[in-house]
Amino acid sequence: MKKDSYNLEILKKWISKKGYTVNESASLSDEIDFFAKEITINKNQTSKNKLYSLLHEAGHLMISNNINSFLNFVPLYPNHLYDGRTMRSRKYKVSVLCEEIEAWKKGMRIAKRLNIELDKDDYLDYMSKNVWTYIKYH
Repeated sequence: MKKDSYNLEILKKWISKKGYTVNESASLSDEIDFFAKEITINKNQTSKNKLYSLLHEAGHLMISNNINSFLNFVPLYPNHLYDGRTMRSRKYKVSVLCEEIEAWKKGMRIAKRLNIELDKDDYLDYMSKNVWTYIKYH
């Protein structure tokens, strides 16, 4: 657990260098706000899950920094500016799923770059649990 807290601080410093702040909140879910340049993670998670969640949100940050490359592989960019009809479309749902999975993959790459040792199986289990919510509820 102590190692996870230490790695969390390393990741927060890296995110800070990218111009973003990291906040923890008991009432909000994990998310990135590109306009406010802020990442929020739920503070009621274990240190390990906070680390995994923050790696995932940092993955979204990396996707946004190279959006043209990402857009070559998805039907349309998933954002909340579309109307309800578009957001219910298969193209939109597939694009959201693609972005979520890509953010988890980039999170693993960020961990490697920062020499943050991950339990790969545990990280992938946590990823699967979270990606499944998009499949189940969207």
